[in-house]
Amino acid sequence: GGGSPPETSGLSNAGVLAIKAGGKDRLAMLYDLGDSPDSAEGYAVLALYDITDRPKLLDVVNVALDRGTYFREPGKLSVGPNDDIVITMSAHFNSSQNYAITPLIMVRDDKFQLIDMISTFDENLCAYSRKQDVAFQTIADGQPYAAVKVTVTDATV
Repeated sequence: GGGSPPETSGLSNAGVLAIKAGGKDRLAMLYDLGDSPDSAEGYAVLALYDITDRPKLLDVVNVALDRGTYFREPGKLSVGPNDDIVITMSAHFNSSQNYAITPLIMVRDDKFQLIDMISTFDENLCAYSRKQDVAFQTIADGQPYAAVKVTVTDATV
């Protein structure tokens, strides 16, 4: 995400997700703070906490890539016995179209690291409806982290 944080916010969306990172229990919290004053994207803070004792903030990044940002189902994906990746989504829609960007984010050394981004588009018109659905699958191949297979199904009816 690229903009500045808003001066005030109503906290339109917040999410909490327990994850594994490097074999440690961590908490990822996502706060959508609304529109950025100097960018088309919103402003959404993804924060990583160590909650094994007193909560400790480890990392924080702006993950807004569009207007509304939240954890995308299933929220996380296990890529090994000790590690999950986090799945967020930023989207906006107009009268007949929906645009979504889905980042895959891993935690390495208690810092967020972007793995990849998937962009999808939906459209609903009188003559047809087009929808792009995303499915995630891990493929264990003996490596430290499983490969992530992302399938986008494009359907027009």
